[in-house]
Amino acid sequence: MYTSGIETQMRRRILTCLVASALLLIASDIYQYFGHGVTSRMMSLSPLVPLFGGMLQLMVYECTHRGAKPTAYALWMQNILFAGLSAIAAGMFLWGIVEIAGVDSHYPMPFLIVGGLMAACGSMGIWLPMPKRSEKGGNT
Repeated sequence: MYTSGIETQMRRRILTCLVASALLLIASDIYQYFGHGVTSRMMSLSPLVPLFGGMLQLMVYECTHRGAKPTAYALWMQNILFAGLSAIAAGMFLWGIVEIAGVDSHYPMPFLIVGGLMAACGSMGIWLPMPKRSEKGGNT
C-alpha cells in the first residue's frame, strides 16, 4: 500500500468518526426531544466517544508512525479499537434510552464493559512497535 493509500485510508477513518458523532448527536437530540422534557447525560455524551476516542487515537497514531507501512496486525488492532468504541457508544445510548424510559435495566453495562475491554486491547495493540519487514517480504 502506497503512502497516498494510507493517507486516504486515514482520512476515511477520521471522516467516519465525524459522521458517527454527528449521527449520534442528531439521534440523541431527536430522542430527547420526544422524551417529554426528560434528558439523559449518558445519551448526550455518547457522540463524544467516536469523536475523541477514535480521532485522537488516529491522529496520534498518524503522527508517531508517519510514513510506515501498517502491518495487518496494526490494522486488525485498529478494527478492534473501533469495535470497542462502537460498543461503548451503543451502551451509552442504550443507557440513555433506559434513563428516559424511567426503568431499571442491567443491559447497558455489558456493552460498556466489553467495549471498554476491546478499546483498551485495541489501543494497546496500536502502540506496540511495528515489526520490521525484510527484503523478501516476510516479518523478521
